[in-house]
Amino acid sequence: MNYSHLRMVVRERLLFVLIVALLGLAVSVAYALTREPEYLAVATIQVSPADGQAASDYSSATTFTVMQAGNLSEAARTQVVLEGVAEELGLSEPLSRLSERVQATVQPDSSVITIDVRDSNPNSASAIANAIAAKLQESVPVLAPRDRSGAAAIQVKLLARAEPPQDALGLDVVIILLLGTSASTVLGVLIAVYMDGRTRNRDRLVSHGAGQDELDYRSPTKATYFESSSKRDNG
Repeated sequence: MNYSHLRMVVRERLLFVLIVALLGLAVSVAYALTREPEYLAVATIQVSPADGQAASDYSSATTFTVMQAGNLSEAARTQVVLEGVAEELGLSEPLSRLSERVQATVQPDSSVITIDVRDSNPNSASAIANAIAAKLQESVPVLAPRDRSGAAAIQVKLLARAEPPQDALGLDVVIILLLGTSASTVLGVLIAVYMDGRTRNRDRLVSHGAGQDELDYRSPTKATYFESSSKRDNG
């Protein structure tokens, strides 16, 4: 199918395409008006050598703390940490769903961890983020490696508490409407092309069938049959 054919199909079925586009716009408006807002709260912690630990105890203090920060960031979404958070805050949702709303990321080339929590309530988002940060600090004696004296070789400091966010996340309403209308318009065009192809195939089959009947009627066998029948009727 070339561009001129596509233009012809759209022009012939323009009303159908417009109806599908308007339906997509209506669905987009309904989604934009009824969607639940989502807020993002961020708490920040930092992993560093424990007080009294000499950097010379390790081949690279930076590499060591970055590695330990990676381990702690993975622990942020574990069942042990999230169970404690859920119990402390009285959360009733499954831990699997809570885990989906939590993300802990180590900043590049550093031992700083950002704990991001998404929630429909800004206060809940900040409370969960701060609770996870606190649980990670509490887990250091269990998760951290030991020095020669048997004490934890690292410590976790809170750099920034999560504050309730003021603005919700999500796409702008105008973008939602544009995406919905564009997608439905493309869908309408595709359906129109499909319908046009089916119509043309049906017309081609009908035309071929009519032509074949005409050929059969004019064939020698058919002609002889009809002529014989006519002579018997006249006789």
